[in-house]
Amino acid sequence: MSVSGAETAPLTTTSSATSTHSDMMSDRTTSEPRAAGSTAEPCDLYHSGNYDHGTKGEEPDLKNLDSPQSVAEKKMAALKAKYEALGMQRNVAAVVLVHTGHNHPHLLLLKTRTESESDVGASYKLPGGYLETDETEIDGIQRTLSDELSLPTNVMPPPSTPRQRAATSAASTYEVGELLATWWRPDFDEHLYPYLPSHVSSPKELLSVYLIRLAERGEITVPREYELVAVPLFDLHHNARQYGDVIASIPTLLARFKFNCVAVEEAEEVTMS
Repeated sequence: MSVSGAETAPLTTTSSATSTHSDMMSDRTTSEPRAAGSTAEPCDLYHSGNYDHGTKGEEPDLKNLDSPQSVAEKKMAALKAKYEALGMQRNVAAVVLVHTGHNHPHLLLLKTRTESESDVGASYKLPGGYLETDETEIDGIQRTLSDELSLPTNVMPPPSTPRQRAATSAASTYEVGELLATWWRPDFDEHLYPYLPSHVSSPKELLSVYLIRLAERGEITVPREYELVAVPLFDLHHNARQYGDVIASIPTLLARFKFNCVAVEEAEEVTMS
């Protein structure tokens, strides 16, 4: 299967409680999924080769890219402008997992392209983005995954029971799963915290991180300014220097889940049945 209208390329793998808090969290839509307990349902992971990969959009001018410092400054300036106009900004991020045949989960990340073939100057981000006014987190995940990964938008709300999950999984390309974490940005700088500091009454940003369950097969197309990479969890753990605090925390957040790395042969048998 090929990605229509897109340039295909192989997927790259790498190896290297305050009242204010309660009030803000209570504003969430009650239909959105809550974090699962220690008995989280096992999650099937499929081989990266099950997904057609491609790129879209215009080719970036790699020789005239902004420096990482300039990008960060522009991001903070944009955040400040939005905050002053609309108040605290809400952001969502998606944890999308595959495996590469070694029985170990790999996290899909968007890596910024650079003029150099090395990783010098590159940065990594989870798929996702800022929510629009009055947009729910689930709607935002749907929209941003469609924008950044071109995953079809026929996303089903997360079933509340295993039976409902089984009944809807065949019709859904991907499923919005558990809320893994929330991070807060107290000020207009790069620092995010997995809690809201007690002295902060007006946080600038709330980031919600969700687990996404992929269907057995599909198409993934990313903007040309990014390279889609699959990074093993062992490379992320305690590696905030390269990936940042949020991404480096994901292996710990996933420790309560049981992952079943479905072999390619098993996936083909399921498809044929």
